[in-house]
Amino acid sequence: MLKFNQCTLPVEAFNLLRLQSFSQWHEKGAYRQFEAPGDAETLKWVKEFNEIRNSGVKHVASESHEAYYANLLKKYNIDGKLKW
Repeated sequence: MLKFNQCTLPVEAFNLLRLQSFSQWHEKGAYRQFEAPGDAETLKWVKEFNEIRNSGVKHVASESHEAYYANLLKKYNIDGKLKW
């Protein structure tokens, strides 16, 4: 969906998004024999991402946060209405 909408995130971000829900791989070490070059680096980022995501810490959005994320969305071309 992001690629279809011409999102300009770096390839590493797409890899993280693609693999972060594949828990058998990043939590249990399954399917390691099928890793592509670069997946070991992605694995480090996936584990860090999931640790932060699952930390239970609640973040309160402020106007400065909203402006920061609005700029990021614009930078990576995902600030408009996404097509499905």
